Amino acid sequence: MRSKALKRILSYLVLAAGIFLVLFYIFFRERTEYHVDVTDTLLWADAMVKSGSLRDPGFWYAYMIPFSGTLVMAPFVKFLGVTYLTHKLGMAAFSLIFMVSVYFMLRVLEISYERSALITGVFIILLCASRVTRMIFFCHVIHYSLGILFTCVAMILLKKMTDCRYTSKRTGYVVSLIFLMFWIFCCCINGVSSFMFFLIPFAGAFVLGNMIRFNRSAEGSGDEEVLLNGTFKAELRAQLARPFLELVLMMGAAAGGFLFKILYIGKNEYESHFSSFLPSDEWMFKNNRLINQWVALFTDDVYGTMPFLSKEGIFLMAGVLMALLTLVVPVLALVYFTGNRQGGMKLFFVLDYAVVFLLTIYIYSISTVSNENWRLCELYGMSLLVLLVFTDEIFNKTGFKAPAVLLALLTAFFCLICTYKVIVAIPGELYSNRHDRMVRLLNENGLRAGYSDLYNSANIVTVLSDSSIMVSPIEFNPDGTYNVYRYQSRPEWYAIDSEEYFVVVNGQEREWTEERLKANCSRELQFDEDTWVLVFDRNIFEDLEPVF
Repeated sequence: MRSKALKRILSYLVLAAGIFLVLFYIFFRERTEYHVDVTDTLLWADAMVKSGSLRDPGFWYAYMIPFSGTLVMAPFVKFLGVTYLTHKLGMAAFSLIFMVSVYFMLRVLEISYERSALITGVFIILLCASRVTRMIFFCHVIHYSLGILFTCVAMILLKKMTDCRYTSKRTGYVVSLIFLMFWIFCCCINGVSSFMFFLIPFAGAFVLGNMIRFNRSAEGSGDEEVLLNGTFKAELRAQLARPFLELVLMMGAAAGGFLFKILYIGKNEYESHFSSFLPSDEWMFKNNRLINQWVALFTDDVYGTMPFLSKEGIFLMAGVLMALLTLVVPVLALVYFTGNRQGGMKLFFVLDYAVVFLLTIYIYSISTVSNENWRLCELYGMSLLVLLVFTDEIFNKTGFKAPAVLLALLTAFFCLICTYKVIVAIPGELYSNRHDRMVRLLNENGLRAGYSDLYNSANIVTVLSDSSIMVSPIEFNPDGTYNVYRYQSRPEWYAIDSEEYFVVVNGQEREWTEERLKANCSRELQFDEDTWVLVFDRNIFEDLEPVF
């Protein structure tokens, strides 16, 4: 009894440690790694609050995910505005929702309360492995984390629905089916990304799971005469009718959500990344960057040589080993659960993973998404979950405890590495982020309204200054012209009333616009070796058109 109580306490301590690490990162370390890409969720939430609808017609969206973290962050925007505190509170709330969905999905897999807590805690710690994974899961809300969240909730509803079906609870079955259809509808409002990262894997697992189940029914029916008996065939058809109807309803709900998105939200350019082919000479099959980019999710990029026996070298070797195991172990899990008649929802889960794996590799190999390894992040999260679930399975339900112990020890060591990276390796000082240093320079010079390239200072300085300084994105052209950048911005940002205006430029932009901007500025401030702030006595735009 004392041993069981100790295991229970330890499991919940690991969960508490995971929650603490994520919240510690969001509130005390994330600012160091904060950049313009992760301002999107906050700006979308602000657009939602301003318009009072899912889509603000006055905002120029780079991308639009209506059913996402914007819904969580919007209440904070309502009371706190576009501030960095709003971002932190919104991301903390979403992260907790994400953790809860994972925990209850594990319970659906018939894993005990304490082991579900343990796996959830370990999982969220492992999501902090690299700058890329921290950015995707805890800096903003994008389809990679949403894919896992959507799948977890859908599995919970599917389990409730199937339980009611087999226990003949008609009312419970109908209610849970309606909730599942509504959930699929809402998820598919997000468009192509939800189809790729949620619907196709979920529906694929549903079809494959039922095929395996019917195959088992046929195998268990007896000799060949019984198998060919018309009565048995009729029974199989009757068993098949219900799942087929459920699949049709799922597809109908998904089509409804996608249609809603097309009619009321509209398309956007960013989605073309998931539906556009690369030229065949650039396909991943030819240059084999996939493994390299996969490993980098666990290790961060490595620059220069690194001794094996240095602290960083040991961390790197552990990360590489963990990356390779997450490719191999889920295959073993798929074989194991496919052959295990007691697999149930665990079989569904690994089948969902298998479809995610195949779809991700296929799309990543031949489309324009292969330029960045964060596109692999849903597969990263799903692989970790399958590895942890399979480790728990072989430790508790088979005689092969030694492999499970080895996996658990490596995972525990890698958790310590992730914890070290967040708490120790990331600088916690206020001005570790260059954009905070830019905020300080602008404040010191009393500058409140200006412009820059999106990836220089625009939007991010606005958030980090709690909207006391407004920096809007513009485009610079090699011919010396500049113009409004209709990307994550809105028209009002270019007509702010201020005593002075500024433009942040790098060396190349400064050279390009020398005759138009530099020649007309009242003064110039140097920020670093390649960045200058040009100050003007008047706005450089009038009615969204360049003045100079």
